[in-house]
Amino acid sequence: MNLGYSRALGVNCKYCHEEEDFSKDDKRPKRAAREMAVMHFSINQQLAKMKELEPNPQGHFINCSTRHRGSVKPKEQP
Repeated sequence: MNLGYSRALGVNCKYCHEEEDFSKDDKRPKRAAREMAVMHFSINQQLAKMKELEPNPQGHFINCSTRHRGSVKPKEQP
């Protein structure tokens, strides 16, 4: 999590997790992260099917950092 979500969003564990019980889904950011993970998985599946894109040997095309770039609020593309 520290190398993925934390770095991509510029937050620490407490932003999404309840300190007393990390398994709880009480915080909105944690629930939103789950929805975003489903979305980015779907986008990557669609990208993998595109015939005119060069294959990515790592098997993925986008992740949280693609839009967030270290900020909770997604950043606009330059």
